[in-house]
Amino acid sequence: MLLGEKNEYVETFIYDQLGPVLEYDAKMNASLLTTLEVYLKNRGRKKETANELFIVRQTLYHRLEKIEELLGYQFMEPARRLALETAILAYHIYQSGHTHFNLEDYQL
Repeated sequence: MLLGEKNEYVETFIYDQLGPVLEYDAKMNASLLTTLEVYLKNRGRKKETANELFIVRQTLYHRLEKIEELLGYQFMEPARRLALETAILAYHIYQSGHTHFNLEDYQL
């Protein structure tokens, strides 16, 4: 599949969906994007997410509260979740610098 060269529409989409999380991570040297990505991959299962991140559940709860504060309380609703997953995928593709990608390489 061809992503093509970076363009402002995709970059705007990524920023619209993930901007507050990316800014928080950069400013606070945090890992909310990773937390969100693993949480989405685990379909909102907290125990599995905490285990995969090697953190206690209380730490996960604090991170999820911060994510909710930044993205809104409906970030796990189906349409919003799909937008976030798509933005995370696009973000990783852009960060890798690739214009061609194999979808299996970027599974959430």
